[in-house]
Amino acid sequence: MEHVISALSGMGVDNALITLTGAECPILDGSASPYVQGIMEAGLDVQPAPRRYIKIMRQVLVRNNEASAALEPYNGRMLDLEIDFDSRVIGRQRMIFDWTPRKYCEDVSRARTFGFVRDAKILRQAGYALGSSLDNSITVHEDRILNPGGLRYEDEFVRHKLLDAIGDLALCGLPIYGRFRSYKGGHALNALVLHGLFASEANYEIVTAEELPLAFDALDDVPEGLEVRPYLRSVG
Repeated sequence: MEHVISALSGMGVDNALITLTGAECPILDGSASPYVQGIMEAGLDVQPAPRRYIKIMRQVLVRNNEASAALEPYNGRMLDLEIDFDSRVIGRQRMIFDWTPRKYCEDVSRARTFGFVRDAKILRQAGYALGSSLDNSITVHEDRILNPGGLRYEDEFVRHKLLDAIGDLALCGLPIYGRFRSYKGGHALNALVLHGLFASEANYEIVTAEELPLAFDALDDVPEGLEVRPYLRSVG
C-alpha cells in the first residue's frame, strides 16, 4: 500500500477515498507510476480549507545498529536517503530530494521495488513476494540485473527507497514540514521514527500553510498535463 500512499502524497493529494476489491493494493509495475498516471488523468480539486502540516520542532532520531532515521526542523520539505548494500550492482547510493509534485512525478514515481534472487525462496516460503516477477520488480542476481530492460534510473534503488519513505511518512496523517534523513533504513525504521515523533508534543506543531516560515504552496510546480481545478462543490 505504500506505493499508493506515496503517489497520493507525492502528488500533493491529501483527501482521497480508496476502495479495494482484493486483499491488497495491486503492485502493477512495482512503482508508483501507474497510480500517478491515474491521478494525472483524474485531475485535482483544490478545496477551500487551508492545508495543515506537521511542523518538526526538534530532532527525533531512531537507530538500529548502523541504520538510522531522523526527522529534523527544516524550512521546507526535504528527504535525504542513503543506502549501502553489499552488492556491486547497488553499492552505496544517496538522494537528496526537495519535494514538489513535478519532481516526484519525474524523479521518483517510476522507481521500482527490488530484490535478490538469493532471498526469493526464503520470502516465498514465508508467504511473501508471491507475485513478484521481472514485470514488477528489479531482480538482482550476483553481479547483474536480470530485467531485460535494465534500470529506469541509474540510481533507481535509492529512488525506490525514497518512494517508499514518502508513503510510510504519509501515515502520520498530515504532510510533514521538515527534513527526513535515513541511512540504511526501511519500513520498520520509518514507522519507529513516527512513533518517536508522536511520543512528545514538544516534537511538533500542527500549523496551516499560512503559518509556515517559508511561503509554501503544495501545488506549486505540478507536472505538465495535471489539471488543477478550483473546488466548486459544497463540502459535506
